[in-house]
Amino acid sequence: MALYGPVVRSEISVLRRIQRQALVGCSVAQMYALVTDIPSYPKFLPWCVGASVIDEKLRTGSGTVVVAHLDLAWGPIRYRLVTRNDNEPPGRVSMHLVRGPLDRLDGTWTFEPGEHGSTQVALDLSFTLAHRMTGLFVAPLISEALETLTDAFVAEAGRRYGSDHQLAD
Repeated sequence: MALYGPVVRSEISVLRRIQRQALVGCSVAQMYALVTDIPSYPKFLPWCVGASVIDEKLRTGSGTVVVAHLDLAWGPIRYRLVTRNDNEPPGRVSMHLVRGPLDRLDGTWTFEPGEHGSTQVALDLSFTLAHRMTGLFVAPLISEALETLTDAFVAEAGRRYGSDHQLAD
């Protein structure tokens, strides 16, 4: 007699949170434009090999809701990440996972005016990986990508707008 029963999984999902801040020598509008320029991501995010907007709709009030995909690659390892971004100009972009190698991804960029035309940029991200095996192989790669995300955008702001910057954790 064969016994069949429910498969019990005892995997523990670990929520990871990344919070980064930077003071950038460009305007709030310029930083907002950079973060919402999704098709340009492959030009300055080394692990992003493709990006495009799938759908864009006007939000009630102001701003847009954008569904976009990013193609991520580290050598032969490739994943597609699809997010819904709630863009609230000029100071906020919220990201939410639609599909990808994560169980959860929620993040918010905020841009606030600083002194002398600078912008205080903040990124707050929370994520968990979708599968234990995925986590073993991909966790370090995704963690590194998300940890360096703010740095990459600040560096790109410097290239685009000639801005000075100062990172703070």
